[in-house]
Amino acid sequence: MMGSGSGWLVLVVGASGVGKDTVIAGARGALADDRAFAFPRRIVTRPSDATEDVETVDQNAFAARAAAGDFALSWSAYDLEYAIPSTIEPALRSGCVVVCNVSRSVVAAAAQRYRTAVVEIVASVQTIAARIEVRGRERGADAERRIKRVGVALPQSLPVTRITNDGPAQVATAQFVSHLRALKERAESNLPHRG
Repeated sequence: MMGSGSGWLVLVVGASGVGKDTVIAGARGALADDRAFAFPRRIVTRPSDATEDVETVDQNAFAARAAAGDFALSWSAYDLEYAIPSTIEPALRSGCVVVCNVSRSVVAAAAQRYRTAVVEIVASVQTIAARIEVRGRERGADAERRIKRVGVALPQSLPVTRITNDGPAQVATAQFVSHLRALKERAESNLPHRG
């Protein structure tokens, strides 16, 4: 059942290489002065690089934190573990719009617990391949696997906002920021009046 928080959990999904981290980083910068938005860092069991803002932990630390209940959402992909911290929950209860880069595999579970909005970032295969090559984190068969991977289907009951990120990142970022501001307005309209 969906939680009682009045905020929105915005789940950003999309194939590896579509530019999710770039669009999220752009939105974080554009909304930095507005405390109604939160951009928690993902936890991942591999070193980060310049393209993403994550908290890196080893497998043992990840398992210990999972056992301690430190994660609101967690999943496995490409032989790695990922999580979103449980610190999102007080932010959602206070009415924040909380933006997270996640796997499609956790969308259905998240939607049962939180007021959820899904944003899918899409790009052409050519764009994805070029971005994966530039970032240099995956090579050979691993890069091919990411380019060809078809993700888990999103729940049909959830509306999905799709943003195409084939051109300049600023264009997709502006669309994303506009969507987030609209969600903020909806969240504020559901908060109790404080006179």
